[in-house]
Amino acid sequence: MIAIRKGELADKPRVLDLLSRVWEDDYVPNMWEGWVTSPEQGIVLVAEQDGEIAGTCYINFMPHQSAWFQAMRVDPKFRRQRIGTKLTEASLAQVQSHGIKHVYLGIDAENTPSLTMTAGVGFRQVMQYERVTKVLPPRAEGDEVGVTNWRQAVSGDLADLERIADKNSSEPGLFACWQWQLMSRAALERNILANNLWLWGRSEPRMWAGFEDFGEYIALFPPCGDDREVLEACDELIAYLPRKESATFKAWLNPASPLLPHLRARGFTGNDGTIIWEYHL
Repeated sequence: MIAIRKGELADKPRVLDLLSRVWEDDYVPNMWEGWVTSPEQGIVLVAEQDGEIAGTCYINFMPHQSAWFQAMRVDPKFRRQRIGTKLTEASLAQVQSHGIKHVYLGIDAENTPSLTMTAGVGFRQVMQYERVTKVLPPRAEGDEVGVTNWRQAVSGDLADLERIADKNSSEPGLFACWQWQLMSRAALERNILANNLWLWGRSEPRMWAGFEDFGEYIALFPPCGDDREVLEACDELIAYLPRKESATFKAWLNPASPLLPHLRARGFTGNDGTIIWEYHL
């Protein structure tokens, strides 16, 4: 019989063993212990059967009585036993006991089993983003490193970020670094503190976006700003990024964004993406 409970540090060896069989280069092994030891930030759940860890997931607390569900992992040998459904239902019970009213999660658009399970539990789709990708070739020998007006946002930029969002935001949420939440001052502050937001501008900030540069892998999330300036800023970023080794650049964009055809014209390809789901308690 499957039992769902909160994860403990003692579970770590068995959880890492599970994760090694689920997803190569997974980020969860690097995060799991920190999640367990930071209960003020969220809750880790595990599914256990006969002493084996069959699955795990994480509930991340967010502003405005909301939470983000992530890191759902199920051991392949326990699949088709509704482990994901049981973890999701247990997660909903946990957040309800914490007074949380809104839950969000994201699923790859091609992950049909997870999409079906999420809809079956009662979530509804709230947004969908397309993802396009391009491998940026290495910088040619002798070429100088480009310059850029992009920089990481800091706390002192909050008023500028709000100003840009108030003037230009065409969607209700802020999607940055694989998490979606309703647009608000608290959401901007949270992402600034997590070093997830970058901004662009010459004399003053003109646009911002969720951005991560891991070296060989670069992630850009939906930018916020005047359309013309967004296109200019992204062209500058693409020209600046090449380094000694090639890098994969992935961008998640609203299907209505003018940046999407702009990037496709510059060799970005792909027809998948991420669907954001919402549950009201």
